[in-house]
Amino acid sequence: MVRIVLRSRTEWQRQLADNRPISRVSLPGTHDSCAVSDDLTFLENLFAGTQEWSLAAQLNAGIRYFDIRLRFHEPKEQSMDVHHGSQKTKYTLFRVLTIFTNFLKDHPSEFIVMKTQPEETIAIRTGEPFQAQLRFEISHFDPENRFYLEPKIPTVRQARGKIVLINRMRTEDSVPYGIDYPTSSFVQDIYTLSGKPLPSKADPNPKWGSLERKWETARVLFDKCKDYWQFDPLQPFVNHMSGNLGIPPGGIDAIASAMLGHLDRWLNFFEPDGTPVLGWIPMDFPTMRIVERIIETNSTD
Repeated sequence: MVRIVLRSRTEWQRQLADNRPISRVSLPGTHDSCAVSDDLTFLENLFAGTQEWSLAAQLNAGIRYFDIRLRFHEPKEQSMDVHHGSQKTKYTLFRVLTIFTNFLKDHPSEFIVMKTQPEETIAIRTGEPFQAQLRFEISHFDPENRFYLEPKIPTVRQARGKIVLINRMRTEDSVPYGIDYPTSSFVQDIYTLSGKPLPSKADPNPKWGSLERKWETARVLFDKCKDYWQFDPLQPFVNHMSGNLGIPPGGIDAIASAMLGHLDRWLNFFEPDGTPVLGWIPMDFPTMRIVERIIETNSTD
């Protein structure tokens, strides 16, 4: 097994084996990828700012998993806005796809995993209009050559030069469009934290808990992901390093710093064996160091 050596942040996926499923690639990612601090006011940042780098800067830093949350509205000729909760960002889906496709034209060895979901309560009841709008907007960006829209995990070869769509909104009657988001057994997303530990018999993946419980749950999922290739190499894992305190100020940056500190220290003892992988790791305010360390857990074979 030969580990990746990071020579280029813009083309690090060039070293990946073509026959490897992308579920077996450790991907540094961002949570609420478009909630960029420089685009928001001071008060907006307290509740919604999650990223220091612009979308283009994230790509250049090596980020390859993106969390794009969309506000559906009429008419469909108007591109969907990207939101973080109720907070509108400076991005539309059209702008996001323009940035992504331009990057892939310049760096055809790379692929991007883009998770989409509606960021509003009413959209949960309007899956078909949301899906139709998503298809309409993607249709303007050469979907045959620039997107992977099949409902199954591709290999690296199949994904190169493309946006791989992870679609978190699909009604029972809708035709599959992209890969379904993993079930809760393969996701860690404890996002509202408090200072109180959870009871030992609590839900193992609740929506609230202490920072210590979140990290412990994340660590267990990393271990599960590392070994799971023996059972199902096509199963993706998503392990969020993000969270908030649920009260003003939101503490998003403080939680991000603490979680990335835990991850950085844990990687000092990470011993890959077999097919090393950490899964897809959405982060708030990632650092160059942590992005590099995640990338270098991958192997070239």
